[in-house]
Amino acid sequence: TKLAVNGLEAAEEAGVEFVAVVSVLTSGTNSIFGKQFAPIEAKAKSLSVPTSILRLPLFIDNNWLNADSIKGQGTFYDPRDPTTKHTAVAVSDVGKVAADILASPDKHANTTYKLVAPAFNLNDLAAAFTSTLGKKITVTTVPYDAAKEAFMGNGFPEWQVDGILELFRYIDNDSELTNEKNTGDIANITGEKATTYMEWTKQAA
Repeated sequence: TKLAVNGLEAAEEAGVEFVAVVSVLTSGTNSIFGKQFAPIEAKAKSLSVPTSILRLPLFIDNNWLNADSIKGQGTFYDPRDPTTKHTAVAVSDVGKVAADILASPDKHANTTYKLVAPAFNLNDLAAAFTSTLGKKITVTTVPYDAAKEAFMGNGFPEWQVDGILELFRYIDNDSELTNEKNTGDIANITGEKATTYMEWTKQAA
C-alpha cells in the first residue's frame, strides 16, 4: 500500500498527465484487500492529476492453478459452494481496457470502473471444461483449511492466501461485492464484450 501511495505522489511530482490505478471490488470494506486498496484509491482521488480507478474481481486466469488436477484427475479442488455465482475477469480484458483508457485519457478522467464478466459458478466452470476438453470434469469441494494449505504450498504468502479465502467466503455468502450486477464497463470502454468463462476455457485449452 505504501509503495503504491508513494508511486502516486511521485507521478504527481513528475508532472505525469494521467494515471490508471488498479484496485479491487472490495476496496473500502473491512476486509484484507479492501483495507489494502482504500488508501490507494483515496490518494488517487486527492491528486491534481486525472486518474481512472480500475476495480477488479478475481481473475478467471487463476484457474491455471487447476491445470494439473484437471488433466490428471478430471477434477479441480475448491472450498467454495459450487452452486454460488460470482463475477470474475480475464487478464486479457483488463489489458485491453487499460490500453484503451491510456490511449484516450481525456474520456476517462476521474472515473471508477468495475471490470467484470457475467457471473458463473463452479459447476458452470466444470461443465465448460467438460465441453471444451471432451471429457468429464468435476469440481471437488474441500475444506477451507485444506485450500489454504494448498495455496501456501504453491508459494502464496499467508496474508494473500487469507485475502483470497476471504473473497471465497464473500462468494459463499452471495455478497454483491463478488457478484457484481454491472457487467457492462468492459464493453463500454473497449467496444468488445467481456470474455465469458466458456470462452476462456476454449482459449486456455
